[in-house]
Amino acid sequence: MIRALIALMALSAAHAAPGLPRGQQLPARVTGHISAPQRDPMNLPTDIAVDRQGQIIVVDGVASRLLVFSPEGALKATWTGPKDGLEMPVGVGIAPDGHILIADTRHHRVVELSAKGAPVQVIALPKGAPRDVAATRDRLYVSDGEGEHLWVGPRAGPLKPLGAKGPALGQFLKPFALWIGPDGYVFVSEVLSATVQRITPDNRWSGRLGRFGLEPGHLYRPKGIAGDGEGRLFVADSTMGVVQAFDVNGGLIGVLSDAQGEPLRFNHPMGIAYHAGRLYVVEQRAHRVAVVALEAAK
Repeated sequence: MIRALIALMALSAAHAAPGLPRGQQLPARVTGHISAPQRDPMNLPTDIAVDRQGQIIVVDGVASRLLVFSPEGALKATWTGPKDGLEMPVGVGIAPDGHILIADTRHHRVVELSAKGAPVQVIALPKGAPRDVAATRDRLYVSDGEGEHLWVGPRAGPLKPLGAKGPALGQFLKPFALWIGPDGYVFVSEVLSATVQRITPDNRWSGRLGRFGLEPGHLYRPKGIAGDGEGRLFVADSTMGVVQAFDVNGGLIGVLSDAQGEPLRFNHPMGIAYHAGRLYVVEQRAHRVAVVALEAAK
């Protein structure tokens, strides 16, 4: 609690100062918001994914469901998973074949749906509480915020633990979001270590991005991560309320900033997703998704 208060005080002071130096800015603008109808609103959404057709899938975990929106932001469907339903899902990912993967936290499992929402399979975890899920064509990765490791294995299971609890490289303190780059490298955000770990396609550790702090290029409570496939990795920080972009080696590209050079502020950003020049940011405490237009990668 004390650390969070210090962070908020520092952020208030920074907000009162002039805009960021030009080299720390990444020009962006919020073009709109996506939310559910007032008669049945989202309640503390946690994650988001966008498929190849631009369909937007939001995890509405408190209501134990997924909300599916058109590329224009109109609600199309509500998915509740297999016959026994979902219970407090947290993360969602899209596999290369278009299937939807859900970290079904309270059921200690991963649920796989077809691109149209039909149940495909359920992969039970021996124990733990999955936070996010990502996949290649033949491998599955699940972050376990309770067991402090990843679960890794074939798409159909069984899964085995990778890593252990601790602050060192190859260890985890509250692993959260996952993103797999086009080269097969896996990126994992760690909430308590305030960093993003990078893992090779053959499950070897190959470095970290970011470090604890409050300045640009630092992380405080990293949550959602997403890449644009062109060398930029975006990281949402739920306490600082900003999204930063790094290169894959950890160098700061910039903080998402407005025309005046001020950081764009989001209301407790959680999961993020990139699609076609736009970043979709879940604003958990605003119960909505911000749609952000980005400057193209150079």
